[in-house]
Amino acid sequence: MRNIFLATVAPVLASAFFAFNHTPNPSTESATLPTLDTCKWNLVKIYSDTGTIDAAGKNAYIRFDEAAGKAGGKGGCNSFGCTITIKDTAIQITNLFSTKMYCLDRQPIENSFFYHLQRVTSYTVHDKKLLLLADDIVVLELQRE
Repeated sequence: MRNIFLATVAPVLASAFFAFNHTPNPSTESATLPTLDTCKWNLVKIYSDTGTIDAAGKNAYIRFDEAAGKAGGKGGCNSFGCTITIKDTAIQITNLFSTKMYCLDRQPIENSFFYHLQRVTSYTVHDKKLLLLADDIVVLELQRE
């Protein structure tokens, strides 16, 4: 009798266990992470300890090429490039280089933009807005063009 019980119940329990542990979770498995390299991201705001800088319309932007592991754009005055590493929503921006013109009216924004890009550790995308974070604190806000 015990063997009949085990032969009947064991497969049911095993299939229930398998189904429970392998049911897709829509919040993780079916959700796709937003891609950064489909457009140009225009710098809108810079957040720092000293306050918020409005950078809208200052010709500062970035374009990402995740497959190549590179990004580049303009800081407002100078063109720049860098190396990127992206895994899920973690991002690392390294080896930033730029041309070396000096633009009196845009230099503070460009310097701050380049500084914060190198501090970024993660990102979030909401609609047309890209937020770049340094240790869970938003430092750069960009808008999809």
